[in-house]
Amino acid sequence: MPRWGAVILGGVLATVPWAPIALAQGDQEINASVQFNYAPPGARSMAMGGAFLGLADDATAAYANPAGLMALTRPELSFEGRMSRFESLFTDRGSEPPRTPTGFGVDTTTGLQDGSLDDTVGSPAFVSFVYPKGRFALALYRHELVSYEARISTFGAYTIRDTRFFPAIGALDIAIASYGAAVSVKASDKLWLGAGVAQARLDLASRTDRHAFSGSSQTGAGGYYGPPNTAASNVINSQAQEGDGTAWTINAGLLLKPSDKVQLGVVYRQGADFDGDVTLTSTPGPQASFTPIVEQSGFKVPDAFGGGVVVRPSDRLTVAFDVLQVMHSQRLDHFVSVFADTIDVSDYAVDDGTEVHVGLEYVFAGMNKPVAIRAGAWLEPDSRIRWVGDPAAPGSDSVVFRAGDDAWHGSFGVGWVLGPKFQIDAAGDVSERATVGTVSAVVRF
Repeated sequence: MPRWGAVILGGVLATVPWAPIALAQGDQEINASVQFNYAPPGARSMAMGGAFLGLADDATAAYANPAGLMALTRPELSFEGRMSRFESLFTDRGSEPPRTPTGFGVDTTTGLQDGSLDDTVGSPAFVSFVYPKGRFALALYRHELVSYEARISTFGAYTIRDTRFFPAIGALDIAIASYGAAVSVKASDKLWLGAGVAQARLDLASRTDRHAFSGSSQTGAGGYYGPPNTAASNVINSQAQEGDGTAWTINAGLLLKPSDKVQLGVVYRQGADFDGDVTLTSTPGPQASFTPIVEQSGFKVPDAFGGGVVVRPSDRLTVAFDVLQVMHSQRLDHFVSVFADTIDVSDYAVDDGTEVHVGLEYVFAGMNKPVAIRAGAWLEPDSRIRWVGDPAAPGSDSVVFRAGDDAWHGSFGVGWVLGPKFQIDAAGDVSERATVGTVSAVVRF
């Protein structure tokens, strides 16, 4: 008869859509299912596959590449709103290879089976005011760096150690907003420089409830070989993450224009470090008894650096290409296990990722109110935190923390100049696990 002793209580959050990064470093199953990214703001940028490091010629340059603020010749106010749909994948049920199912009760599935739940979030993604003056330009902005929700509901998978994960129900809500200022300086007609500073604010809440087994051989609801009993009276353990803090960040960039048809950009963006701003708690449910555990953790937004090149074959056509290195490995900086006696940080890993972005824009300039059409694509590397320790070791999280897949995004959009003082842009971004739509407007003075 398989033993069902202590069940693994898993790990750290992985980074995303509109994907990738990690959340607070606490051992909750909900943290293993999330991946989201830090794509630059702006409908124009999104439509061009996020290829904006070398272009950066509108108000969103304050975040994407502050050197590009010099491209603006008049004061302007801009606003962007986004709607995002995320699909959260998680290990739902099955049997971890090479274990063979017993065929008893619900233990009939060979291999691990994923589950998924969808969540939709809308937010005011970006608002800014830019004031150019001579060889300088100043921007003040608010940027919604992260706005994300996720849910899981697991059946409980069997491990190669002949144990079964407690069925879990979890929910996560996180937002990170940055309030910043950036300045751009024209060092020469061919070289622009820029830098910025911002205060990032974290708001994080999550809870995961795990449900007990009523017996080692039962096949009824709540049995070790039965479907979950998710009644509140059957909770064995609950874990929560609460985060509320601020952190200062900087970004810097340059734009080099060797000719009218070619433009180069280089950018560094420091990610916010909310060290000690997240509280992790583990409390017993009606089916368990132990002293509540409280630990302090943090949340590290990965640093990123990269470059882009823009080529303009004609006055109407713009082609942009970016490469951005995202330091996802920094997400393990604040790893804390509430059950520290069973989990070691060295048993987890996440790779730094190289994002590749490409975009096109064509402007129908001969019209009374010019229209631009845009399209792009970009590669989002897998940034899920994974278990790299011995899967047979006590405390192994190999069932829950598994490597994911790289994802290609396709994007499209349109821009419409309604007059010398007003412009509106719209865009969409689609990948296998996320769909994002955005609309932005610019008013010039």
